[in-house]
Amino acid sequence: RDYHVNAWYWEICELLRKLVISTLVTFIYPGSRSQLVVSYLIAILYLALSVLVRPFRDSRIAPCHYLASSALCATLFYAILLDLLAERRDQEGHIMETAAYVSFLLNCSVVISPFFFAWLENHNTSPAALWRRYGPTR
Repeated sequence: RDYHVNAWYWEICELLRKLVISTLVTFIYPGSRSQLVVSYLIAILYLALSVLVRPFRDSRIAPCHYLASSALCATLFYAILLDLLAERRDQEGHIMETAAYVSFLLNCSVVISPFFFAWLENHNTSPAALWRRYGPTR
């Protein structure tokens, strides 16, 4: 009911993504950097597929879904950065701080976005109209 008829399989994709990232990768590559990289690649692939397929019938769900998927990708990317730069933390501290802030902001946007989109809907305003009004001018 939440998906387009031609995307009837999307809930199965969602369940497979959760299963692979949360369990299979944990058992195959326990405690290794490969575990993070494979999880990141699965999350990126899923995000790309969801953008291409556009499975949601309700257009209000899609932006929240994309934000949540992007936040997962950013968090996994930050974990890879932490793992790569752990031994050089003193030299690359500014990169780690920046990545931490980006990851934090993306994860906060996942929580805030449904309220923002509900507010837009109550005021009969679309994100595109806001962008035209307050976005950069040409």
